[in-house]
Amino acid sequence: MPLTLSELTSHLQRLDDGLAARRRGKPPPASTADDAAPLVSLLTAALSAALETDAPLRDPPIITTALHCLASLAAYGGAALAACNASDALLALAGAAAAPPADDEHPLPPQVQHLALMLLLNLSVAEAGARRVGRAYSPLLEQLHKGSDDPRSRSLAGSVLENVAQNAFGRVSYTEAIEILQKAVADGTKFCLLYTSPSPRDKRQSRMP
Repeated sequence: MPLTLSELTSHLQRLDDGLAARRRGKPPPASTADDAAPLVSLLTAALSAALETDAPLRDPPIITTALHCLASLAAYGGAALAACNASDALLALAGAAAAPPADDEHPLPPQVQHLALMLLLNLSVAEAGARRVGRAYSPLLEQLHKGSDDPRSRSLAGSVLENVAQNAFGRVSYTEAIEILQKAVADGTKFCLLYTSPSPRDKRQSRMP
């Protein structure tokens, strides 16, 4: 059975408490890293079930809370971020939630897209995540960054593109990163590009939901 809204809210509270403790200079609970992979599976299953429901019957609170949990978990970094980036299902669901609805599709609240983009933003802090996000969703992110009517979505999509450019391609501009990705996709080959670690002055962007 997928997690209920009450269970998701409990997980979110625990995750946000850990992030708040870290901001105060205290280490987050060790259990967060230890339980990351199973928790990713549980949260992904809940999000998948909610998104696969017929559009008029979808439960936005379930979707937003599951996305919020996953974005918060990715924000922990380390083993938690690695567990998030290891999940193909999570990446696919984040992209589905970030995509604009089709013309004949019942729209979800804007917060769904915002949280999905925050999740992609946090995934793309890591080099592996930045490459996966960029290759899977660069056209979608470009579309949202340049054409969304929602200023928050435009801003978040631009931040994800900047993370992809900085963290996957050695501080090139995101326009150059998009060109690299598009060529790799067109060639049908896997890319393996030189990655240069940012200097201490470079800021890797992540967002706490």
